[in-house]
Amino acid sequence: MKKITLLLTFLSASLGFSQTIPVDFQSGITIGAKTGTVISPADANWYSDSGLTSTSVEDLASDTPDHVNAGKMVSSSSGANWQNAQLLMTSNYMNLTTTKTVTLDVYSDNAQNFLLKLEQSKGGGANTEKSFSHQGNGWETIVVDYSTPATGQPIPNDQYKLLVIFPCYSASFAAAAFDSTTYIDNVTTAVGDAISAPAVPTSGAAAPSIAASDVYSFFGDSYTNTAPSSYSQSWGQGTVSDYTAGSDVVKKYAALNFQAITLSSTVNLSNYTHIHVDAWTPIANAVGIKFQDFGTDNVDEYPNVDDSESEVQSSTTQASQTWVGHDFPLSAFTGLTGTANLGQIQLLLGSATGGTQGDVYIDNLYLYTAPTAGIDDHSLSSVKMHPNPASGIVKFSTALGDTLSVSIFDLLGKLVQPAQVIKSELNISGLNPGMYFAKIDQGANSITKKLLVN
Repeated sequence: MKKITLLLTFLSASLGFSQTIPVDFQSGITIGAKTGTVISPADANWYSDSGLTSTSVEDLASDTPDHVNAGKMVSSSSGANWQNAQLLMTSNYMNLTTTKTVTLDVYSDNAQNFLLKLEQSKGGGANTEKSFSHQGNGWETIVVDYSTPATGQPIPNDQYKLLVIFPCYSASFAAAAFDSTTYIDNVTTAVGDAISAPAVPTSGAAAPSIAASDVYSFFGDSYTNTAPSSYSQSWGQGTVSDYTAGSDVVKKYAALNFQAITLSSTVNLSNYTHIHVDAWTPIANAVGIKFQDFGTDNVDEYPNVDDSESEVQSSTTQASQTWVGHDFPLSAFTGLTGTANLGQIQLLLGSATGGTQGDVYIDNLYLYTAPTAGIDDHSLSSVKMHPNPASGIVKFSTALGDTLSVSIFDLLGKLVQPAQVIKSELNISGLNPGMYFAKIDQGANSITKKLLVN
């Protein structure tokens, strides 16, 4: 089989085209590589990952049938068992809502197994995958039917932007990778919606109102931060960058599944009651947090020795295109066997196992101690709150008619109504019936009172 490498001029010219379904590698392909979470160049749509030696495009001039240009993958025995090539759609999504198949031509001179994975769904659907076998007889047309996906994998019912192909597949990636050169061409499935630029936040999240003395902040503009040593790990799935939203700089995690933030020094969780993060997503999704405690020796060595992990899904729905505050009670992280040396915080997007990828922007990541009933400052002890129970409006009065700042928390310590500066009345019509805490601040003084909304 004669292999003629494409001229650089062809690759440069291809930048001016959109790659479409079926993907035939004739135009619209930008070759790159993914190192850790960074794709280079940033606009690459056919790139290697996890130790795959390279991706490229070649003209297979003497093959039968003649495929002209095809996507080339060179795997290596020195790469990870799960090394892969990734093909990113840039014109239309792959639509798996009705037709559950992806068809592609695959060339190999050796019998081997592949895994084909669908990621980056449009509507929040879970990733899914299925393996197939190649007999090693040159070009073979493969039909991957996701109506019967791999064991434990969901049947897709969404549109997907990313196709990931693993050329050295073995069950659970247990076997070592090997040297091979394979090709794919004519990737075909139902054509989905046009891919357009996703919505982005135009401002940062609202400033939090928790007193600075009760906060240990990692990121945000409202408190003094103890910045993490890193915002991502090579084994994570999600590329992090700074993003300017209006006048605020937030963190953007592109195609987030799960990604770890490593703290610059460990933190004792017993000093706090909650962790908070504000999140913004283009589509409705779900947000989770996973903690890793480094154990008594304060060394990152999970899953060995005395490290422990625990993850919690937010009880607050992540609505689309708006900043949503998520507050996680630390008591919910029941899988931790120790809490004295929190060393890593993972951000999860999607299900509790991090099953759905997508873009997410985060702001105001911090630990805090929630206000509790009984915290009282003598200078505010004369503040009266009435009626109680209340509905719609609750009134506050002081002996001198002072201005107050009032914020409302639920019984778990989650901020449900940000601080408002008032003279006498607070509108609580947006609160559901139930018991709350009203935190009343005046200068450096603070008092918390129970408020019943009916």
